[in-house]
Amino acid sequence: MDRKKEKRRRQRILYESIRTAAATLLLLGVSLLSFAWFHHGRSLERKSDGIATVTPTPLAMASIMDLETAFTPAPADTAPAGMPLSTPAPTAVFVPWVEKFADQFTADIVSQEQGYSSPDLCIRISKVQYGKAKTAMYYLADIYLTDIRQFETVLAKDKYGSLRESVKSMAQRHDALLAITGDYYGNQKTGVVIRNGIVHRQEKSACDVCVLYYDGTMRTFSPDAFSLEQAISDGAYQTWCFGPMLLDEQGRPIPDEKLNTSKNIRRANPRSGIGYYEPGHYCFVVVDGRTDDASGMTLEEFSKLFAELGCKAAYNMDGGRSAEIYYGGTILNDPYKGGRSVSDCLIIRETLGKEP
Repeated sequence: MDRKKEKRRRQRILYESIRTAAATLLLLGVSLLSFAWFHHGRSLERKSDGIATVTPTPLAMASIMDLETAFTPAPADTAPAGMPLSTPAPTAVFVPWVEKFADQFTADIVSQEQGYSSPDLCIRISKVQYGKAKTAMYYLADIYLTDIRQFETVLAKDKYGSLRESVKSMAQRHDALLAITGDYYGNQKTGVVIRNGIVHRQEKSACDVCVLYYDGTMRTFSPDAFSLEQAISDGAYQTWCFGPMLLDEQGRPIPDEKLNTSKNIRRANPRSGIGYYEPGHYCFVVVDGRTDDASGMTLEEFSKLFAELGCKAAYNMDGGRSAEIYYGGTILNDPYKGGRSVSDCLIIRETLGKEP
């Protein structure tokens, strides 16, 4: 009898041991699956609005040698995944230039027809007549920032690809104070596209490239001098590929014959462009043209204008019918034939209360 009890006791002990081991293995399996999903599941392909996308994977996971495969270009009419840069967005609002430009900001928000100021942003709008015609105008927006995230690029319909939308619509959807036409990247199949720190396309082109970095600096490059790997390493925040660059490395205007574009582009046209003075200080310029009274500006004249403004670097954005500047809830200039919808625009907006 005692032997039977001892046998049953041993069976219970063995049963409990097996059940405990099974539970432990089950818990371990669940933990491993959770770990795998958290670290790898985000890069799995998913469907969104009928378009295949891939959630971004940190570029730091790939070596520079892997860039060729990491940045596989896609047709402009698709919505491929962007690749976050290895340089993260700033985590603090304070940047070195804030104190330097302290006199440009105001304790309270002041919004007027001639400009806008707040504790962390200043925009001054000027309407300047040039030439002999009274209607020959360009619009100048002088901009001071305290946070580079106040300078953003908006994509049409908020999606990468060949979608189109008006500058006004994009600006209003993103609560922009100021906006101008971008480089119309969606009209091209090539050209590096980095927007708000995300690499969307890495295919180089024959165009000059403009890069805005997280530290507030802006540089322009010839096609041969531009390196995607170096731009990423240096902390590129935005890149534009239209051009050409309008000032040389010493901030001097570039003669007509040395501008990297066709004669058709160099002749008098409506213009959009961006100028750089120093980190935190920029300007937008839009020129009307193609009318009986205002022919616009040649690229050489546009180049000289930015040099006269005192910019250290400047870059030509998409012009012609695309050239538009938005401020105060409306388009300020008189776009040729009423303007047109484009694939992107540059905006300036407040970042108060915005999480990094």
